[in-house]
Amino acid sequence: MQKPNLIFDFDGTIANTLYVGVDIYNRVAHEYGCKKVHHKDTKAFQGKKPFDLMKELEVSLLNLPLLLLRVRNELFSEIRDVETFDGINEVLHTLKEMGYNLGVVTSNSQKNVEHFFEEHGLDNIFSSIHTSKHLFGKHKVIAKYIRQHGIAKDKAIYIGDEARDIEATQKIGIPIIAVSWGFNSRDVLEMYEPFAIVDSPAELLNKILSIP
Repeated sequence: MQKPNLIFDFDGTIANTLYVGVDIYNRVAHEYGCKKVHHKDTKAFQGKKPFDLMKELEVSLLNLPLLLLRVRNELFSEIRDVETFDGINEVLHTLKEMGYNLGVVTSNSQKNVEHFFEEHGLDNIFSSIHTSKHLFGKHKVIAKYIRQHGIAKDKAIYIGDEARDIEATQKIGIPIIAVSWGFNSRDVLEMYEPFAIVDSPAELLNKILSIP
């Protein structure tokens, strides 16, 4: 029986980029008329929906693409400071060894992702990396990835950490396993009713192995 194709998000699912990303954002926020984020408030922000967070930080839709591009570019020079989440590296290697096909769909840049994978011994794990500059409209990006790789929807599973990941997969009709160790809290993820929510990489592995 054919194993499902696993499509992973990058930031907040594999790479713990949150605090490095916040530091970069704080350095450039004033250039885009945005409020800074205090590290003590980061946990509270993880419990907010994307548009509510943008409103609180005064990030306009006009400036959002430029801001994201700036943060992505700055991140390249600091990618060595970013770690994988505890246990995810081992899970990815196990899935690869078991014959699963793994891919990445992310709004981060190709060079950031590739450099990170090289640093952490993950460069031979993923068959493909698909990137997009757009924060919203992720359903179109995932749908394009599936189409380009000839993957049937009933043989695709997305793994991500944000409410927008859940919304994207629901729009195109594929299941998502939401991870609670990333950007959005478990409470927020539950509001969007994903296929499953897991609280650790070990639990993620067990959930994937239980899917026929």
